[in-house]
Amino acid sequence: KARDMASPEGVTLLIGLMFAMGHGCLHDPQFPWIQGTLSNPAIRDSAGRVERLRSKALTYLDHVVKYFG
Repeated sequence: KARDMASPEGVTLLIGLMFAMGHGCLHDPQFPWIQGTLSNPAIRDSAGRVERLRSKALTYLDHVVKYFG
């Protein structure tokens, strides 16, 4: 099912993103990579979705750190 992130890792990742970027980050046009990853039909399982979102979040964080560093 799309957006299935019910694993402990998935829930923790979503809570972390919401804490860092605001509770509406799942639909915020400022962060299109979140919605795009959650609704990507090519990602067929929860573990793959969690891993892909984690990877994209770390890439985003790396860019933020470089910008402010």
